[in-house]
Amino acid sequence: MRRNRTVLVIAAMLVFVIFFMSIGISATRTSKQKLVRSSKNNLTDINYNVLNKSLLIKFYESQFIKEAGLLRAAVTAPSENISIYISNDNFLAVRALEVLDLYNLSLIINKTLKEVYPGYINCRLGVLFGKPMPSKVYGTDIITFGQVYSKEFRSCFIIKTDMCNHSKIMNDWYNYSDLIVYRALNYTISCNLRKTMDLFVKLISMWDGYGFEDQVYKNTSLYQVYKCALFIYLYRTLRAAGVKSVGKYNNIAEECLFVIKEAQDNVTGGIHTDYKVVNGKIIFPSDVNVETTSFVVLALYSNYPISLGKRCR
Repeated sequence: MRRNRTVLVIAAMLVFVIFFMSIGISATRTSKQKLVRSSKNNLTDINYNVLNKSLLIKFYESQFIKEAGLLRAAVTAPSENISIYISNDNFLAVRALEVLDLYNLSLIINKTLKEVYPGYINCRLGVLFGKPMPSKVYGTDIITFGQVYSKEFRSCFIIKTDMCNHSKIMNDWYNYSDLIVYRALNYTISCNLRKTMDLFVKLISMWDGYGFEDQVYKNTSLYQVYKCALFIYLYRTLRAAGVKSVGKYNNIAEECLFVIKEAQDNVTGGIHTDYKVVNGKIIFPSDVNVETTSFVVLALYSNYPISLGKRCR
């Protein structure tokens, strides 16, 4: 009898432990997916004005290399802080600077792009401004033009661009959240909102409550801030197109805005590139750069997403 009682007690304890472990696992899963599951259909306006614009202006002005007529890429990151990219950085910055009313600086950079480096633009980026992408998604290569010496920085800067390589077809593009956004925007240009929404849902499936768990995240364990900006860009486009169902993902837009707000550096004014989450807290182990900052400015403050969406009204 004692042995039977002992067995029954042990069995009861095992059932008790398994039961509460299952509750814990369920709670963990629920917590991680809470942002998506608890969302409601809500089309209330979102406040995108979360950044210090004076600091943004300070950042862009501090990155200008007079001798090149262009902006350098980063501030402290090795090699990047002595690099100047035609695309994506300066191509995006021309428009971002206009949004921030830095028209003179925008004109100088735009003149350099047109007169010295015409056509050296990544084939993906035009979709942000209504230019259709190629039918296939291509990988990219870095092309180097040369270097220029800056008296102010007392350093040589290498001028480069990031160009599509038509021999590198990316058949796995759907594993990258940024490429999903570009393809979704491409469908918006032709007002194929059904396919746009299919990709938007695919993008949502990558959201884990902190960022987008795409292939880059799986390889590096780092989230990328500009992908939050691209989500907002697409979100605003769909809202402008009158797609009411995106309203139930307001919370993800708000979370992305929180990440972006935290990513603005209090000293330089630029936006940090990568982040990770440690014990529920966002950490930025990265430098700030022109590319990420420009994606953010265009996503939050420009009318480009609205213009794209309104085409499909």
